[in-house]
Amino acid sequence: DGADFSQEGPEYVYGHEAVAESLRPSMGVRGVSGQVVTVSGQHFEETSTLSCFFGDETGLRAQYMSSTSVLCSVPVQEAGWMSLSISNNGVDRGVVLPYEYHVRSRVLEVSPSKGSKSGGTLVTFTGSGLTGQTGGVGCVFGGMEVSAISTEETQVVCVAPRA
Repeated sequence: DGADFSQEGPEYVYGHEAVAESLRPSMGVRGVSGQVVTVSGQHFEETSTLSCFFGDETGLRAQYMSSTSVLCSVPVQEAGWMSLSISNNGVDRGVVLPYEYHVRSRVLEVSPSKGSKSGGTLVTFTGSGLTGQTGGVGCVFGGMEVSAISTEETQVVCVAPRA
């Protein structure tokens, strides 16, 4: 039939799909450039097409660290949720993980600003973007973290621990 098949030329190769399992950190600050997220998982391949996909955006070049870890530059976005997935070939996307952009918290006032060394003082932090994140909201006193007892967008109340 005149067909000539040879072993030379481009090939199609089957490989594992990249599997993203966790993100560190799992959130970033809205509108800020230069943020990086570490994606842990399985089957990451050191290729020129290894990519991070945020939502439906075009894939961004990922930095290969190992078969279980890649670094992704986080695109600038507004507050909200976005999906993040990894692709070894720049086309097929693996498992999708949620990534949150939140508003940067700003504390403008702490009241009262002094309390007893025995702890127990109710301390109110007033500012903006204080409850824009998921997970527990808390306060840090001298390196000791405590959970908030009351939260609003502009106020968080915590009980100061014993010094």
